[in-house]
Amino acid sequence: MGYTSNENQRTKSVHNRNSTKSTPWKCPFCSQAFALKSEVGKHLKQIHGVKQQSVCQICSKCFQTPTGLELHMISHGAKSRYLCSLCGKACSSSTQLEGHMNSHRGLKPHKCSKCGKAFSYSYTLRQHEKMC
Repeated sequence: MGYTSNENQRTKSVHNRNSTKSTPWKCPFCSQAFALKSEVGKHLKQIHGVKQQSVCQICSKCFQTPTGLELHMISHGAKSRYLCSLCGKACSSSTQLEGHMNSHRGLKPHKCSKCGKAFSYSYTLRQHEKMC
């Protein structure tokens, strides 16, 4: 297939990504995969009704509030006071950093009172207990 103009080069690029099944961008709601990050954004807005300003432009994770997105951006290296001394990961709070450090150390101090399952993060325990 021969392409000559810049527009056709873009078409070729998209075609090549789609034909090789390269779909690295996934919808966090339904796991549909896309070749382009911009396609995920369109899908989220049209299919799931997600407002564009509440979607992380780096990983496509969705948030219900702009504040949630701002806190999440710290995990991608935005300014943070809470940095892991072992791997440099930026955390949004001291509690998140504590859980992160627990995972480095292999510690799971947060135990479910119903089933005994243990977690590194207190948040993960709370989520678990809602379903246990």
